[in-house]
Amino acid sequence: MLGYIGFFLLLAVGLIAIIFTLPGNFIIFGGALLYAILTDFSKIGWRLLLTLGLMATASELFEYVLGVVGAKRWGASKWGIIGALIGAIIGSIVLAPLFFGIGALIGLFAGAFLGAYIVELMRGISPDKAFRAGLGALVGRIGATFLKLVIGVTMIFLIVKATI
Repeated sequence: MLGYIGFFLLLAVGLIAIIFTLPGNFIIFGGALLYAILTDFSKIGWRLLLTLGLMATASELFEYVLGVVGAKRWGASKWGIIGALIGAIIGSIVLAPLFFGIGALIGLFAGAFLGAYIVELMRGISPDKAFRAGLGALVGRIGATFLKLVIGVTMIFLIVKATI
């Protein structure tokens, strides 16, 4: 029983890690792999592990691509995109203690916007275009995080379905 509690806590940690821009779906995959090994692959087999591994990898690729596409489509430069990524990481870490951890999500989105906006301003771009680039980074980050969370929840659903 204690093992199951630990297992499901690990899956929850994976979802929470996504909010902090960490590869949470790989944590979920790792939990499933550990469960499979400890139970001699009786409930979670190689086919499911392969599916989960591909889902985790795809979620990381989607996160990167959506973040870049959102920012780029709205006019961010390569440096603005890098600023958005760094801002998202810093924002999620700095605001994590607020609102019982929900601050991490706020920091993630605000940091992406501010990172792109500030870097574009530093490059000499007009405030209007810098704002638009920051908005694109924000939209891309929201879409990427949402998709990554949906994939994570789907992974957990498949794991729970296989283990119950």
